[in-house]
Amino acid sequence: MIKYISGDILQSKDEYIAQGVAVGSQEGLGTGLAFKLSSQSPEIQKLFKKYTRNTKFQAGDVFIGEIKGFSPGIIYIATQPDMYHAELTYLNKGLKRLKKVCESRGIKTVSLPKIGAGLGKLDWNSEVKPLFESILSDCETVFNAHIPEGSDFSSLTDAFIRKAQHKINRRPRKKLNFDSPKNIFFRQIANFALAS
Repeated sequence: MIKYISGDILQSKDEYIAQGVAVGSQEGLGTGLAFKLSSQSPEIQKLFKKYTRNTKFQAGDVFIGEIKGFSPGIIYIATQPDMYHAELTYLNKGLKRLKKVCESRGIKTVSLPKIGAGLGKLDWNSEVKPLFESILSDCETVFNAHIPEGSDFSSLTDAFIRKAQHKINRRPRKKLNFDSPKNIFFRQIANFALAS
């Protein structure tokens, strides 16, 4: 299942955060989300670098980094032939492998950035998002695809925006005495109509 959410992926409460990286030996990891994650969890990055020095890390390969007592773990997916761009074929293989790994390990939740659509230079709407939906939508694992706050929403579909509005307007708020904006709005409309 895929859910589209906003917010900082580094604040995720999911079991894992997945990210796309280049194939081969991982001496870099110095840009974008990879840099932020390696700063946040250097021990997992050390495990990943050790793995890539000893094992051929190729297109679509997946490495799961986890340290007992540390959450979230990090899933590295080989989506890029080099550190400058992602390849759709690599992402396709990687997402299929990710799905299999999650199913076989019983992983419940994974946070995903817009893999390949940032520094990877793939188009989110026409390439990455349709691939996410075709591969991950029927999986038992919940994949929380993070759309960064402050994103340009002009590229989002009307259906996506309606779904987000539905979710946001029905979520109870502490500020509203644990009621939802939708309920408050319709109560005020009803009160206004009765007063007229």
